[in-house]
Amino acid sequence: REERPDVDRLYMSFVQATTGQGGWPMNIFLTSDLKPIFGATYIPAKPMPPQQGFGTLIRDFGRRWANVQERPHLKAQAEDMALRMKSSMEYQPVQKQDIESFFARTNADRVLLKGLDDFEATFDGRFGGFDGKPK
Repeated sequence: REERPDVDRLYMSFVQATTGQGGWPMNIFLTSDLKPIFGATYIPAKPMPPQQGFGTLIRDFGRRWANVQERPHLKAQAEDMALRMKSSMEYQPVQKQDIESFFARTNADRVLLKGLDDFEATFDGRFGGFDGKPK
């Protein structure tokens, strides 16, 4: 991670996207063309339910990769995830001028203000919340 932060960022993005969390140690199983198939942070050496052990995972993935019927499925999964990751990493934040241009072209400001008025009109100032029961 210190020597190749670009590689770390790429594979950590995969782990975060597929597990909802990140961290180290990071473990990634790759296709032969270096596309990630499986990723996780800490994997115990021996099974600790509900987690499989590292040796079990390696054997399972080795069997699946050796299976001529499963390998194309694994490669397709990895290719799909690589495309999704690429598109998400190309995301550019919205610029102020884009927002100003959007409001100039649409009635969005009026729609938002109308929505706020409607929202405010349904607020129950006495008991809190919106509309009637239940609270």
